[in-house]
Formats: sequence, structure tokens, C-alpha cells
Amino acid sequence: IFSEISDAVLENLMGVLRIASLDGVQFVFMGASKLPSINSVLDSLHEELNDENVRFIDEYDEALSHLIFGGSDIMLCQSYEDPLLHVPLKAIRYGAAPILMTSID
Repeated sequence: IFSEISDAVLENLMGVLRIASLDGVQFVFMGASKLPSINSVLDSLHEELNDENVRFIDEYDEALSHLIFGGSDIMLCQSYEDPLLHVPLKAIRYGAAPILMTSID
């Protein structure tokens, strides 16, 4: 569940996806970036992986977000201080561990 995503975080995320999808880890991405370039990168990543364990939902749905939080073991977060979506707090409330996706500069 994301509102915006930086290029550095996106690059890290792509690496995590490639490695984890080989082990059968499931990923669900919900949201749409206001930046078309990021949406196109996510679309190409989805096509590249062509994995049934990776789902991209290109719009935010509140009811579905509760199901995603409830069914998650971990939640990858852009920031622990996300003022818009409060992803880390929601993850903890639903019993999922919030994991910070950091960029390596």
C-alpha cells in the first residue's frame, strides 16, 4: 500500500521481489503513483516477473486494504512516519511486522 515511491526504494524493491519470488513469497501492491514513470516501472516489473504470487492493484480500496493487512505477516514500509496512510501503525494493529525499505546511497 503506497502513495508515492522513490526511485531508490523502487530499485531495492525490485531486487527483493526477484529474490523472494523464487522462494514462493507472496506480494500484494496497492495504490497508484501520481508519477506515470513509476506506474510504468511497476507494470513492467509485473510483466517481467509473470508470477502468480505477485499482484498489483492500481487503485486504493479501503476495504481491500484491511484484508491485505489482516492477511500479511510483514508489511514493507517506505517510512515509519507516513502521514498519509499510517501503514506501520495499521500493520502493527493487524499483527504484521512493519519493515522499513531503505535506500542505499
